[in-house]
Amino acid sequence: METKVGSTDLSNANTALNALATIVRAFKALLDSVAVQRPVGAMAMAMSSVTPAPSHAQVHQALRVLGVTA
Repeated sequence: METKVGSTDLSNANTALNALATIVRAFKALLDSVAVQRPVGAMAMAMSSVTPAPSHAQVHQALRVLGVTA
């Protein structure tokens, strides 16, 4: 059985997915910044490609898209 998804629903899902990816990048950048301050063995090698953090505005917009309010 094939299920069709409306274009509006698909667009909303893609928007939410992109917003969630922005939040994940923000957390990854935060974790990377802590790990870079205290490099240890293999962790130091893994930190050679630090994830760039999204801007404050990007994070704020992503949170709004996901319905998070502060």
